[in-house]
Amino acid sequence: KESAYFLKIANDEKLKIQPSDIKRKLDTGEYYRNLKIVKTLNENKTTDINRYVFIVGMPRCGSTLLESILSLNTEVNDLGEVFFLEESLQETDDLLKVKDLYAKKVILINSEKKIFTDKNLFNFLYCPVIYNYFPNARIIHCTRNPLDNILSIYRTNFLNQSFSSSLNDISDLYLYHLKLMKEYKSKFGSIIYSYDHEQVVRNPKETIQDLINWLDWEWNEKYLSPQKSKRSVFTASSAQVRKKINPNSSGCWKKYEDLLEPISELFPTYN
Repeated sequence: KESAYFLKIANDEKLKIQPSDIKRKLDTGEYYRNLKIVKTLNENKTTDINRYVFIVGMPRCGSTLLESILSLNTEVNDLGEVFFLEESLQETDDLLKVKDLYAKKVILINSEKKIFTDKNLFNFLYCPVIYNYFPNARIIHCTRNPLDNILSIYRTNFLNQSFSSSLNDISDLYLYHLKLMKEYKSKFGSIIYSYDHEQVVRNPKETIQDLINWLDWEWNEKYLSPQKSKRSVFTASSAQVRKKINPNSSGCWKKYEDLLEPISELFPTYN
């Protein structure tokens, strides 16, 4: 309770310095949701030797563990939280050029590997662009218990995600992202995989094996030991990913039940 008390004070003060950026995110999501795709799917989809795996969702959703699992494939180059797609969209009004602009940025990092994981979670805003203009691309939508997820966002001192200082804005964006991804799964379901972090930490072999099969990769027991990955992690999850897969963080929200009470009614299934 003492932690929750000071956590609210800290976030309220931070909001005074950095007002929430939720409107910009919602506006971006609606822009691409309503975007008119000029060309048909067949005209847009050309061959591409690179395969991109876009990991999307909300911050602190378990995505760093997911990328660590995928990085155990020796053919994978994990890009981390890059802004390549957003930057490429800002550099041109011609959506047909976006993939090539994106590819040039990727090649600067690694020109040898052919599978790349992009963990900029807010790429969920650009799913229509990925589906229509990135051949061979896959999207993995990563989720966890929303109350645990919202609390974790609220407790993390993000430098450039100012919505994270408001419980109401975190909740609103969380619900919006679920609504948007539900719509995109109905439209682009063939390239979108629903990854549940809670299921992974409680039943890792079955759930991870299902994911690897969906990616059409050869199964190997190594995917069950992501803590052995040698990759560098610079996110708030850098310590957790060095541990074996475990459910220790599940249900942490219950310790902050009073703090979360104003928004918990939005997620009755998890109360």
